[in-house]
Order: sequence, then structure tokens, then C-alpha cells
Amino acid sequence: MLLVTVLLFSACTSEGEKQQTSNGEEKAEDSNFNEEGYPIVKDKITLKLFGPKNMVHSDWATMDFFKAMEEKTNISFEFDTPPSGDAFMEKKNLLVASGELPDIFFAAQLSAEDEVNYGSQGIIIPLEGLIEKYAPNLSALLQDPVIKSSITATDDHIYALPQLTETYLNYPKIWINTTWLDRLGLQMPTTVEEFYNALVAIKNGDPNGNGKADEIPITDVGGVDEVKHTILAAFGLLNGQYGAEVGVENDTAFFAPTDPRYKAYLEFMNRLYSEGLLDAETFSQTSQQWVAKGNEGRYGSLATAGAFLVVGNERNFDYDVLPPLTSSLNDKKLQLKTPTIIRGTFAISSSDPYPEATIRWVDYLYSQEGTVLLSEGIEGVHWYEAEGGGIKYNIPEGMDVQMWRGSISPDPGEVTPKDFREHFARMSAFEEKTNPMNFHITSETNEKLKPFAQIGFPQVYFTNEEQQELNVLSADIRIYVKQMEAKFVTGETSMNEWDNYVNILKKMKVDHFVKIYQQAYDRWKAAQ
Repeated sequence: MLLVTVLLFSACTSEGEKQQTSNGEEKAEDSNFNEEGYPIVKDKITLKLFGPKNMVHSDWATMDFFKAMEEKTNISFEFDTPPSGDAFMEKKNLLVASGELPDIFFAAQLSAEDEVNYGSQGIIIPLEGLIEKYAPNLSALLQDPVIKSSITATDDHIYALPQLTETYLNYPKIWINTTWLDRLGLQMPTTVEEFYNALVAIKNGDPNGNGKADEIPITDVGGVDEVKHTILAAFGLLNGQYGAEVGVENDTAFFAPTDPRYKAYLEFMNRLYSEGLLDAETFSQTSQQWVAKGNEGRYGSLATAGAFLVVGNERNFDYDVLPPLTSSLNDKKLQLKTPTIIRGTFAISSSDPYPEATIRWVDYLYSQEGTVLLSEGIEGVHWYEAEGGGIKYNIPEGMDVQMWRGSISPDPGEVTPKDFREHFARMSAFEEKTNPMNFHITSETNEKLKPFAQIGFPQVYFTNEEQQELNVLSADIRIYVKQMEAKFVTGETSMNEWDNYVNILKKMKVDHFVKIYQQAYDRWKAAQ
């Protein structure tokens, strides 16, 4: 994906000469530009911005966020905002192919491959020199070696900026009906065997009290992708990211689906399926069917961000987070944490005549003041400090919350450039009264999961050559792993076929696949 951020200045006054350095930094000699303080430019300039218009967004030109930023910086925009999704991606690819680049690609969902490709082709420019000279907030973030190495491409350049976020969404989880556990006289499970016994009791004990054996002890949708994280961790395995499930232990990359601990996970899941403990429709049901059964009060446990999303508000507080489990293979509590660095949200294109002003504009969004403006709107207009802390919103009567937020800022529904970590933590502390369901999710996550969390595999970059090899190898490997997972779990394929399964993956060059990830990991580690 391409995050091309180019801020084109329509200069009204005499333009000073500018020199572009090899790392994308301009030697600023424009008397209209202020290196510090606000406004960023003395005389107003207009830049071209390209971004995705989410279904909850109003016209970006009418958003108070951009109006407030214009008042502060003296920078305005001409907007090109095709609908988020396929239309946006198609338009972005067309702009890149035609060379008719906008000045800014905002919330543009650039992949690591896009960053490397567009950076090497000169479509987007390196940002590290600009950051060092003009962006104090970003410079402070880059003091964290993990952040710096995670957004630095294989040629040692930073081509796009991230969103930094840490919320309960970064912690995959299983919710278990503790009201039912209490009725059955059971404690919260701490091992996989205790969890299995609890599921058996839920199946046979009629905890919903309707006299029918209609309870579903554990469920997922579209496969077992969410349940998997908790069960694998119980067997001592943190599956990595990228869909191909490459993980790393002791600085050595490995392929999770050929690990003996993955076999133990499959055997356990097959046990649940064959005994009627795992929802028989897990692999076939739609999200709508999944939620409908949840609203009937049939689930003993389920894997989702928040229980209310599936079982409804009324039953939400019947469920608590299942803590990390241990097993005969692993006596250590482990929890998978997904990366908190979401890359590719902002980039500057090579056609930007004033990238120094652009970097100053976006740097403000990485301050807490800028993050709050982008996330919540203007204090005193859209929100105010509530008594006792937290935020109260000035939502017009009868207006949908997300539609209202989407009329203020492009943040709702899209991944924007900001550092959301501190603001989310501060907001969460006050949600017990203002948003009890969110407070329940956050407190359960922070108490039970966060202390044991590790990232399965870091955010890395691949060279063009490595990416080409991965593109060839990954599709077949991922499809085969996904198909065989379902067959092993449902019993369509016997676990006696495990060795044959591993050998087939070796023939598909999975060892070379992992070697490429190892090379990328080694570069990531060395950059710290």
C-alpha cells in the first residue's frame, strides 16, 4: 500500500530555493516557513490530500479537525477521498501508476511491501532527516528502538509513519460465562484440563436452566482463528503474525503449524469437536448466525474482543476473560499480543515542494494535544472534561455516535497517524461510570492478560527480492495450513497423518519461507 503524503504549497510570495538531500530532507530557505512555533507558514498554502472516506465520514472539507488544523498551521487542503475499501485502493494504484501524485496520502493503509517498493522508486520520500530536524514529537518516539526498527525499511529509510496504539484489541481473548460456572460450582479454569472439564460441565449441566441440552460450551466463527491464540499459548506456543504463523523464540524464527506444540493444540481442539464441546457450526456459520445464537443465551465461552458484541448488552457481564492457561507441556502463563505499531498511515510523495512543512503538520498529531484533536475533536465544542475525569461528548440529540464523530474527523473507522496509547489509557481509567462495558473489557484485559503478554513476531520489512519469494511461497502454504487445520480439528483427517502433513509443507519449501523471515528478523534486531 502507498502512503504518499505530499503537501504542495501554492506560494503567493517569492519562493526561496530549496535543495533536496539524499534522505528526503529539504534545506529550507523559504521565508514563508517557520521552523518552530505556529503557524507553520506565514502565508496560507493549499496542499492536495488523498485519503479514504469511510461510510461514517462526512465531507472531509467540512470536518472541524481540518478547520482547526488550518487555523493553527495556515495549511489548507484540496481533498480527494474515494470510498474506503476497493475504490480507494484502486484510485490509489491509479494515481501511483499515472504519476499524478497528491501531496499527502493520509490514512492510506500502506503495506510494508508498498513502502519498500514506492520508496525505492522515489514515489515517496525518506522522512528520517525531516523528522530529526523538524519533528520533535516523532523524534522522541524514535528514541524507542523497537518503534524505530519497526518503521525503518531495509535500506535504512523511514518512508511512512505509524499509528501507535495499545488497547484491549491487541490481546486476543476467550470470554467464559462465570455466571454459569458459579451455578455449576466451578472455579475459573487455570489449565487446559480444567478448561476442558468446565466445558463438559456446561454441556451436561443445563446451566441456562431451560431443561434443554442446547448449551454450546465454546464457539468461534469462520474457523478457530480466535480460539487458537489462547489454546496455543497454553501449550507454550505464541503463533506469529502475517497469517503464515511465523513466530520467534530466542531470536530464532520458526513455523508454528509444524511445531509439536501445534500438534498438541490440534489434538485438543479435535477432542473438543468430537465430544460436541466446540460449536459444530464454527467452520460454517456466518457472523449473523453466530450472534443470533449468542443472543439466545447459549454460549459457555467464545472468542471475541468483547462479549457484548455476540451475546448482547444484557448478558455481557455474565462473562469474564479466561486467564492464560497452562498445560502438561507448559507451566508458564503466556498471552499473545498483536503489534501495537500499525504502519503505513502517512507518507510524503516526491512531488511535494515543501516536505518540511508537511512533517511539521503531521508531527503535531503525535503530541497528546494533536491526538486528542484527531480522536475526539475540539475541547469545549465537541467534548468537555466530565466531573471526576473522563470526557463527555456534545452529541446532537438523535444522532448516531459514529456518524457524529465521522463528521468531525477522519479518524473513526480508519487508521490515522497518531500516538493513541496515553490517551486511551487515560480515558479507560474513567469509563467505569461513563462506559461500563468498555471498562469491563479493559480492566479484565489489563488484570488477566497484559502481565503475561508477548508479541509473537515483530513488525519487519523484506527486501524486494525476499518479498517476491514470499509472494510465490506464501499463498500455497497458507491455504494448505488453513485447510488442514479444519480437517484435523473436525477429524476429517486423522492426527496419524501429522508427519505426512509436515513433510508436504517441507516440500512446499516452508524451511526457506522461515529463513526469509529469519533474515528480516535479524535486520530488525540489528537496527535496535
